[in-house]
Amino acid sequence: MSGSMSEDKRDLYFKALNSPNYGSLHDKQHNLIQYLVRSHVDSFNFMLANTLQRSLESLPEHAFRTEYGQIISFNIKCRQRRISYTGPLIVTLGWSIDGVKQEAIPKHLGDVPVMVKSNICNLKNLTPTELVQKGEEAEEAGGYFIINGIEKVVRLIVEVRKNHPLCIKQPSLKKGGELFTEYALKIRCQKPNGFSRELTFHYLSNGCVQVSFQFSKVYYIVPVMYLLKGLLDVSDNYIYDELLKGNEKNSFYKSCIIFMLRQLSNEDLLSQSSVLKYLGSKFRAMYNNPWLSDEIMGERLLSDYICIHLQSNVDKFNLLVYLVKKLYAFVRGECAADNRDSIINHEVLDAGRLYSLVLFDNLYKWLRSIQYEINKLLSSKSYTTITPDILNEAIRRRKTIVSYALNYLMATGNVSAQSSAPLWQKTGLCVIAERLNYHRFLSHFRAINRGSSLKKHSIVGVRKLYPESWDCKYVV
Repeated sequence: MSGSMSEDKRDLYFKALNSPNYGSLHDKQHNLIQYLVRSHVDSFNFMLANTLQRSLESLPEHAFRTEYGQIISFNIKCRQRRISYTGPLIVTLGWSIDGVKQEAIPKHLGDVPVMVKSNICNLKNLTPTELVQKGEEAEEAGGYFIINGIEKVVRLIVEVRKNHPLCIKQPSLKKGGELFTEYALKIRCQKPNGFSRELTFHYLSNGCVQVSFQFSKVYYIVPVMYLLKGLLDVSDNYIYDELLKGNEKNSFYKSCIIFMLRQLSNEDLLSQSSVLKYLGSKFRAMYNNPWLSDEIMGERLLSDYICIHLQSNVDKFNLLVYLVKKLYAFVRGECAADNRDSIINHEVLDAGRLYSLVLFDNLYKWLRSIQYEINKLLSSKSYTTITPDILNEAIRRRKTIVSYALNYLMATGNVSAQSSAPLWQKTGLCVIAERLNYHRFLSHFRAINRGSSLKKHSIVGVRKLYPESWDCKYVV
């Protein structure tokens, strides 16, 4: 009986070898193998079709004033041409002088990495026979980049869930200032183009709430009442009523709201316009537009840093009211602290979003570098006014900054320490796709990595089987 079983197994194992079609290529690739890396390819394609355009549309117009009094402003349109595993990045630079539009200038900013089997790769939609003719594998699924002959894969790294408030109780929050407590609420606001900013609502021991955000690695703190007053042109009584809804019987909460409103009165900030002028005067150094009024600068601050995932000031106002209410409820013990280590509060940073964030950050850095070169040329007295010649010379000196950043990211897995891209970590973002065996190679595309940021913040909780974590394996 054992002999017959071994013969059955032998027939099963060598069935494919005895097939008359053994060694011949199929008309189509196996769907299962393509599915294993599809998330990487789809994320890159989504970036090309949607995120890239949205990033360029939201890229702020860069403007500056020369020493001769001319106001120069830039805006960018971008397109890529299909070429092997790298593609030339060509931008169309629109510019104006004192509000008068000039002729747009197309410029080649170097070759940038292209994901294999993406929509702009020349291997897209090829049959197994055509792939073999080009020297590729018949079941080539792509999903990686080729840098200096080495296959590199973008790691899928865990980050905090977007647009979702998390209540936090952390003793280290007391180091923020004299009145700061361990109670806070965090929310990571993310635009449709993938760009995000984190807001932290701090509860102070005197009952007030202040909001902190980051700009160029520096944290700024603003009382929440200043933001509410600056978003809408409403009376103090309207703000008081909105914050008090559902808590009419809480006398301590009432006194906290009144105290924060009195702070506005003490600063003589009684209208939306006065608050915007006050914020604009304090944060003017964050922008390079000295010719704009304080009120416009205040509007820019609220638009660029406060609840950036919302377009309407009414929606931003309502969200801030909700977040303040939730923070006070958390302090009173009416709701529990959120578990930041729970899978329900996580999402994954994919290849397409990482690529677009680094591209967006370096395009804006490139515009600032052009301003530096133009001012340098004007100070040399070789030019006395802005012309296409001086602009072309400034671009020529700085044209490799964008392509260098993307190639450096894929080659080393790191972004520059000076990068302003909203990333939780700036190292270990890409790894070599090792081909020790087929399973090892495919594991790079399916692995979810915790990353160094979650370890650094010490938010790992006790391993419990939470309802939302059923049938999920914890990453390491």
